[in-house]
Formats: sequence, structure tokens, C-alpha cells
Amino acid sequence: MLSDFAKLEMESMGQDPAVLLPLENKLLSLGGEIFVGRYEENIKELLTRGMLFISKKVKLVKMKTSHCHANAGVFWKNYTEDNGEGSAQIVVGWGLSEDDQMWRQHSFIYLPKKKTIVETTVLRQIYFGYILTEEEAQNHYDNNY
Repeated sequence: MLSDFAKLEMESMGQDPAVLLPLENKLLSLGGEIFVGRYEENIKELLTRGMLFISKKVKLVKMKTSHCHANAGVFWKNYTEDNGEGSAQIVVGWGLSEDDQMWRQHSFIYLPKKKTIVETTVLRQIYFGYILTEEEAQNHYDNNY
């Protein structure tokens, strides 16, 4: 159930809060207790391209607290410059925090060759999102850095 704040935020951005219901249902079916809904510019992509990321390897690379979107962009840019295109992928989506069982918007990195999630803020219990194309990743970097 969306908070009044989330509803007001979404309506002010021209988004009907009801569009989040399928995403909320999907995420809560995976675990957790609360969906911290808010305006979601990537709702279509999340519902069509989104997937659960389960990795036995999650590497914590501490960067700026509460700046996961910018952190993911910076990490992606630096890592791909050092290791080549496609070596790191930005994933835009949601993360389930273990301590409070809340789903929050989140961006993280996936290293496909190593099958490793790179977390730049706080480790999450479950990750859900979609992998950005190289062009989308560049736009993400440009818009968040």
C-alpha cells in the first residue's frame, strides 16, 4: 500500500499510483513486508525486463551513502574503462533490505563474467531489476553523475 507521500509525489510527476501495483505484488511475492513505492520512471522496463538477481557472490564496494544511482554509474564507467565494454552492467530496480524487510528503489552493478553483484551502499537480501544496455548505461551515468 502506497504512502500518501508516494501518491502525492507520483501524481505531481503525472504518474497514476495504480501503475505500481503489479510491481508491488511482484516484489512482495519474492519476500519482504513493505514496498516503499514512489515515482518510477522505469515501470514499463521493470515489468517487462525485470528479473530476480540471485548471486552467491555479492561484493560490497563502499561508495557514497544513499547515492546508489550515482555510485552505480561511476563504478560502471570506471570498471568498463579498465576492463572493456560489457564487463560491468548497471542494473536499475529495487533492493530488499534485510534489517527492515522493505523494498526500495535501487541501482547496482552486475559483473556477468564473474557472476557477481557489486553493491555500493548497503548489502541487500534480494535484488530485482533489469540490465541496462550500453546506451542506457551511458544515459544513466550522464543523468546521475
